Amino acid sequence: PDLSALAGAEREAFLHVTGEAARVEHAVDALRAADLARFGRLMCESHASLRYRLKVSCPALDRLVEIACQSGAEGARLTGAGFGGCAVICCRKDNLETVRRGLIERYYTGKSGDYIIDAAPAAGAL
Repeated sequence: PDLSALAGAEREAFLHVTGEAARVEHAVDALRAADLARFGRLMCESHASLRYRLKVSCPALDRLVEIACQSGAEGARLTGAGFGGCAVICCRKDNLETVRRGLIERYYTGKSGDYIIDAAPAAGAL
């Protein structure tokens, strides 16, 4: 498409939305192929777009995503509206404790409360 009429934040928002639509299609393909590494990379690309194009991330979320991936997660991204919300982190079940330990040691140390909620894939709502 001709983007010459778009500038600044409007252009960045358009590029995020169209890029995100393509990432969703690729993510569906990755999940159907059981390619968790590819799915994780797409999550990280999504986070980067939210961070740099929409500017809805914050340093704490960026650090959480970075530490999750450095701790062995396949991918991670902010979820919700951003601005300090939470992240979805994807890892293999056999790597869950390693990722959890990395997050606790490098991100959650000194914070009170239980901030990590485990979830597993399941069929969608009917």
